[in-house]
Amino acid sequence: FYRGVSTRYDHILVGLDIERPEKMEEVSREFAENRVVIIRGASGQGKTTLAYRYLREHFPNQWRFQVQLIQNRQHALSIGTALVGQAKALGIPIAVYLDVSASDVDWPELVKQLALHRNIRVLVAIREEDFRRANISGAEFQFASVELRLNLSEARKIYKSLLERWTPAELLTFEEAWNRFGEDGPLMEFVFLVTQGNTLHERLLQQVRRIEDEARGGLRDAAEIELLRLVSIASAFDSRVQLGP
Repeated sequence: FYRGVSTRYDHILVGLDIERPEKMEEVSREFAENRVVIIRGASGQGKTTLAYRYLREHFPNQWRFQVQLIQNRQHALSIGTALVGQAKALGIPIAVYLDVSASDVDWPELVKQLALHRNIRVLVAIREEDFRRANISGAEFQFASVELRLNLSEARKIYKSLLERWTPAELLTFEEAWNRFGEDGPLMEFVFLVTQGNTLHERLLQQVRRIEDEARGGLRDAAEIELLRLVSIASAFDSRVQLGP
């Protein structure tokens, strides 16, 4: 979790995340008046982490569901029908969580269907660019949004919490870390800097340069470099890849 990998629910279960009580309270306030809350922000701002933590604290395990992929509109409708049936059977409020990827273009169709049921609360985590591309409005379904963007005040609290549980190899004061961070950017990169002692950009750049040097020295097979190229392009567009070919 502290090395810049994607958040998993396991991280929350063992308490590796840094809690954000103000953001948690904001999500709770919005759910008090809306059935749909959308957590939005740039990549690495902690959307998934915040969503997992909220679900962990506010809904028992058997009352929460995660939708990981929406293939098309028909798939969205079938998922919605199944979840609505589950909500009716339980007869109590349930939570449905969507972590939207760039390829999930039909997610609003599912949310629109779920928002009609009084016992369903929908929590959506989505990148800002994907949210804007969806171009949804309150006419389709009512929703509230919680925007994540790391600021000085929250960064200071997160820094203090990190030092209570982690002793980095290169101990930076908050001012040093914040200045080196550039005073702007994703939460994930700030956490990486504090816990690892260098920036995520520097670490990735080192890895790329090592691969380049090995390729020039003939230590990397051409097919391996081609595979890395394809993976890089697919990752940039959040695309799926046919593994066989």
